[in-house]
Amino acid sequence: MENGQVNTNAVISLTLGILSVLFFPVIGWILGLVGLVYANRSLRQIEATQEKGQNLAIVGKVCSIVGIVLGLISVIILVGGLLLFSVRTGIY
Repeated sequence: MENGQVNTNAVISLTLGILSVLFFPVIGWILGLVGLVYANRSLRQIEATQEKGQNLAIVGKVCSIVGIVLGLISVIILVGGLLLFSVRTGIY
C-alpha cells in the first residue's frame, strides 16, 4: 500500500544538504552531517512505510556528502596556508 505523503525527513535532509553546500566554509560540514543523518533515517522510514520522497532523500544525502567534503577541503587549505605562512615568515 503506497502512502501519498512525502517523508518529512527526506525534505529536511534535502534542505540541509543544499544549505551545507551553500555555507561550506562556515557551518556547511555541520549541516552536512545532520543532513546525512536525516537522509539515512528517511531512507529507512520510506522503505518501511512506502512513503514518497526517496529521490529527495538520495539527493539530500549526496548534497550533504558534498557539503562535508567541501568543508573538510576548506579546513585543510586553511591549515595548510597557515602552516606555510608560519614557516615562510619564521613565526612558530
